[in-house]
Amino acid sequence: MSAIISIAKVPAPYCYTSHEVSLWMKQVFREESTFRKFEYLLRESHIKSKYSVLPDFSLNEKQPMLFLPRNCCYKDPGTRERMKIFNREAIKLATEAAQNCILNSPFQKEEITHIITVTCTGLSAPGLEIQISKTLDLPKETHLMTVNFMGCYAAFHALKLADIICKAVPSSKVLIICVELCTIHFKSTSNNDNLLSTLLFSDGAAAVMVTNENVDGVSLQLSGFSSLLIPEGEKEMGWEPGDNGFEMRLTAKVPAYIQQNMQQAFHSLLQKVKVKPEQIGYYAIHPGGKAILKAFSKALELREEQLDSSFGVLSQFGNMSSPTVLFVLEDIWQKFSNSTRTEASVYAAAFGPGLTIESGLWNIKK
Repeated sequence: MSAIISIAKVPAPYCYTSHEVSLWMKQVFREESTFRKFEYLLRESHIKSKYSVLPDFSLNEKQPMLFLPRNCCYKDPGTRERMKIFNREAIKLATEAAQNCILNSPFQKEEITHIITVTCTGLSAPGLEIQISKTLDLPKETHLMTVNFMGCYAAFHALKLADIICKAVPSSKVLIICVELCTIHFKSTSNNDNLLSTLLFSDGAAAVMVTNENVDGVSLQLSGFSSLLIPEGEKEMGWEPGDNGFEMRLTAKVPAYIQQNMQQAFHSLLQKVKVKPEQIGYYAIHPGGKAILKAFSKALELREEQLDSSFGVLSQFGNMSSPTVLFVLEDIWQKFSNSTRTEASVYAAAFGPGLTIESGLWNIKK
């Protein structure tokens, strides 16, 4: 049975409070009606701070990396310019997360058999999996894989792949690194999709080590995975390359689709692994936004405090796409480590284009 035996999170280097974001955006969204709408959405978002690899979103920044002033406004850079930033900065965050994860594990980097990188905010070949094998100085025989352009639920696909690997070769030690630079895709357009993505999305990286080997300390032992496609919601969420960065499609209908379908996804998995709802001790739900977390809690008739790790990550870090659910798992890991509990079930779920619900159940032990 595969298990997560180490976990690490790394937010991007520049932290901005909601107030700082609002001040900067006022220079960009110069139409008063657009800015008022953005400010209202930001106040209602539950996000108190967010992170970026860019120093650009400060009014005091004299040397912005990407969003340069032009005629009292900020131009929208081309996709090539944004990818240059991604290729330079993503590897820094990914490497730090990977190194911290290895340090938190009982294994040496030379023992890693597989690397799986996850991202949807930048693409290149050779890709992150090649770059990180070099920055970690791994053996040339290390298996290198990647999960690209799958959005916020992509960590689950990497975890599924790691589980398959560990079942096939029980001595495997799989390092998964999720890294996203969402803020490099900021646009100055005033449509609702852009306003929502601007206030929601943030930058960060997280890494987990997955293995079959029994280790001392805390571990998350896998019970099972489940996937549910909601095809009628296909047009409500999307992410595709454009001439001026990647373009987000995110409508207000997404929480309703999640609320309508969450019970089916939840009970399908629990029946498969023979676990009752009352046995779940922790919920690690991807904080795609306050409305999504509220929809999840309504669907399963949970108290919002049962999602305190998800709300906490949303408030402190925003939505970082694929690493975000691992940030939530890391928060639960720390709470469990400091508790008197010795065992509990953890239900995790994330949502993305499709419209798709990916979920998993783990047994956390120490």
